[in-house]
Amino acid sequence: MKVNGRYRDADRSDAFAATTSSSGLTDVSSHSFSGDYVPEGVASDGYGFVDQVRAEVAPTIRSYGFDIVEIDAARLSRRSAVRVVVYRASGMTVDDCAELAKAIRYRLALIPGAEDARLEVSSPGTTRTIKSLHEYEIFCGCSVEVLVDDCWIQGIIMTVDEGILTLGVVLEERKIEIKHIRKGRLSDEMNDGHGCEKFNVQ
Repeated sequence: MKVNGRYRDADRSDAFAATTSSSGLTDVSSHSFSGDYVPEGVASDGYGFVDQVRAEVAPTIRSYGFDIVEIDAARLSRRSAVRVVVYRASGMTVDDCAELAKAIRYRLALIPGAEDARLEVSSPGTTRTIKSLHEYEIFCGCSVEVLVDDCWIQGIIMTVDEGILTLGVVLEERKIEIKHIRKGRLSDEMNDGHGCEKFNVQ
C-alpha cells in the first residue's frame, strides 16, 4: 500500500499555480471560475468553450504523465480564463508545472477566443474537496476524509470499483458506496500538510 510520496511535493499546504499570459510572462493571482467540471470521455463537438479547451489540451496534459483533475474555462468580457488542475502520483515540481503551462499555452492558441486567455495550471491542494467518482479514482492511495450520514471517516483510498470505495481505516478496510458519501476531501492531517508551493516563472 503506497502512501508516502503520492501526495507530497513541497513544504506548504497550498497548491502551486503557474499562471501565464499570452505574452509568455507568468504570474500568480486569484480568479473566479465557473466550476464547470467536464468528466472523462465527454465529446467536444458543440458542447461549449470548456469542452473545446478540454479537447485541445487534454492529450498534451496526458503526454506529460498527468491525470486531469479539473478543467475550468470561461469567456469573459475582456479576456477568457482557463484553469487546469492536474495530479501525478509520483509527485510534481514547480518546474513540471511551469513546463506544462507553456505547453498548454501553445494549444490554447489554436482555439478562437482562447489565444489571450489567462491560464492557471496547478496541483490539488491537500484539503481539496473531491467532486466526482473520477477524482476518487485519481486519488487512489491518498488519505481522505468522507462524510457518511453524520459521521466523518478518515482513511486511505485502497480501491475504487463499480461505485464502491474501499478505505484503509486503522487496521481494517471499510467499503462505502460512493453514492452515500455526502462530502469527501483530501486529508491535510494524514498527508502531513504537504502541498505545492505557489511560484512565479518568467
